[in-house]
Amino acid sequence: LRAAEEAGGVPSFVEREFRQFLTCGVWAKGFARFRCDACHAERLVPFSCKARAVCPSCGGRRMAERAAHLVDRVLPAVPIRQWVLSLPFRLRYVLAFDHALCRKVLAVHVRALRAFYRRRARRAAITDGETGAVTAVQRWGSGINLNVHFHTLVLDGVYTRAPSGALRFVPAPPPTPAEIARLVATIARRVTTLLRRQGITLG
Repeated sequence: LRAAEEAGGVPSFVEREFRQFLTCGVWAKGFARFRCDACHAERLVPFSCKARAVCPSCGGRRMAERAAHLVDRVLPAVPIRQWVLSLPFRLRYVLAFDHALCRKVLAVHVRALRAFYRRRARRAAITDGETGAVTAVQRWGSGINLNVHFHTLVLDGVYTRAPSGALRFVPAPPPTPAEIARLVATIARRVTTLLRRQGITLG
């Protein structure tokens, strides 16, 4: 932090995150006391920092809790495909500091994926097909470098309503390289249009 400060400083939220991490599990910063009413055993547990980015313990626990929630309560037992949208370097830096724009870019990405699955379903004579998706916004690369990108879990197919009224899931065939190329081009074009409307230039 001192070296970064001498080089021009770091954003306040970055310094806050690191200072918060330094207090993780430190007894002097507080702890909770648990007692079993049956056997009267006691245990002291130091408070965690709950840092969102740099603490491996808190981050790992949060990741495991979110994954369990998605598997147990959100995602149905159907095939799921992960789509990862990587972004140009300059756009990554803009989205890292502009959360509203980050959500808008994500919306473009998800709408394009939804339309992709619905269009393929219509080619199979399914006119009311609908899919679903969950996205995790990843803000770091493997080297803890700034790298905003999206991991989107999409139901790999569509739900359609049977004549009885019950929902039926129809799996989709694997996407072809040509289909992926067209999808990427569509997302790039729509994001470029969005940025232009926001008055943002990356050139």
